[in-house]
Amino acid sequence: MGTRRGQDATSGDRDGRGNARILYRTTSACPRCGASSPAVPASLEVRGDAVFLQRSCPRHGEDRVPVSDDAPLFEARLARYFRHGMQGRAPDLPGSLTLHLTDRCDLACPICFTAAGGRPDAPDPDLDTLEAAVRSTRTARVALFGGEPLVREDLDEVVRRVRALGREPVLYTNGVRLSRPGRAARLAAAGLREAHLQFDGFDRELGRRLRGADLVDGRAAAIEACRAAGITVVLEVTCAPRTTPGEMRRILDFAIADRAIGGVVFRGLGRAGRAAARKDRVFVEEVARRFEEATGGRATRAGVEAFDALVLAVQDRMGWPRATCLKNRVYPLLRTRDGYATPEELLPLAALAREVESDGLAFSRLPAMARLGLPALADRRLLALAAGIVRMLAARHVGSRNTRYPSGGGVLLVQIAGMCEGDSQDAVTARTCPSALFVGGRVVPYVSEGYPERTRGCIT
Repeated sequence: MGTRRGQDATSGDRDGRGNARILYRTTSACPRCGASSPAVPASLEVRGDAVFLQRSCPRHGEDRVPVSDDAPLFEARLARYFRHGMQGRAPDLPGSLTLHLTDRCDLACPICFTAAGGRPDAPDPDLDTLEAAVRSTRTARVALFGGEPLVREDLDEVVRRVRALGREPVLYTNGVRLSRPGRAARLAAAGLREAHLQFDGFDRELGRRLRGADLVDGRAAAIEACRAAGITVVLEVTCAPRTTPGEMRRILDFAIADRAIGGVVFRGLGRAGRAAARKDRVFVEEVARRFEEATGGRATRAGVEAFDALVLAVQDRMGWPRATCLKNRVYPLLRTRDGYATPEELLPLAALAREVESDGLAFSRLPAMARLGLPALADRRLLALAAGIVRMLAARHVGSRNTRYPSGGGVLLVQIAGMCEGDSQDAVTARTCPSALFVGGRVVPYVSEGYPERTRGCIT
């Protein structure tokens, strides 16, 4: 199952009609047969400027689903993963564990990728079951997800038990209940240090389209509650077709100015849950294009990819476990008195990534950096930052408690991400997912070839 490193991954074969270039041959699950059926032959193919997963099911025939709308960027990222051995590392030590705490929710978002609220009578897993799930993995980071976790009256106790096991609890929430008197303070007292807040920006009409309600004021109140309680906030932004670079710029400016915010995740809208039938998905490559425009060209797509290459190179050369997935890039913005600075404004990232790949210790040696003509101050700051980000991500695997987003400091960590949709996974790309999911009473890879919960997208 899957491919062997260095062989089929970039074969360049063409199909029998000569109108597609095959990146690799693999297996996948037929979306009509379901996850419990045997895998079927599949291939990842380039057609024009796009990348597709092509499947052939004996019962249902040919099936083709888009994976990326920017073949060159996708291929470059894929090549880096193969070069650093990512696809060959089975996710037996997940980077994070997501606990599906409830199917209940106090919203009915039209784009909810878990279709929360669809099973109102489904029982919530009890505390002992959740604790056993956490004990069954070695991951240091535990995402508390739903539905809406705050509908559980015992969420404080869930946080307390996760913390007592030496893990880092991370709350994913729509924020509706977070600003209620004393709620954030109780969660902080139980051990919560990081909350990912659903945040669609300041366009109230767009918010109503995505969430079915105007939540702008409520989210501001939720951020204030977290600030008062000492909880770092990470803004989770769904980039829909109508999410403009201008709106992304407003979100970035807002986050840069507020040191209670440690990060922003810009995630493309995918086909999952209640959004499964939508045609207008937004791929990670499109998110990167909008991010470049939102920063006025200061954070370019090439720069984002180069910093990603640096992170992967440091991670690989230092022998740290895999900690990022194929559809996720990290990119730090450094807060300054006048706003922010980007890594590519301070460092020649492409040259630096090549240097690190040629010598795994080069990032800590000033003589090597001097050959690139780097200022010593920028060298020390940015290289230490790159290594620190990788350590933070890798810490999720090796049990360190230093897994949280930066808080109250000079760094805003941006993630540019795509939705890992169940119907576009194959045996190769599934192995790049460093996360696990507890749902239905068992722990499974978050994204797998069979994808046991096809309505659920990746949120870590």
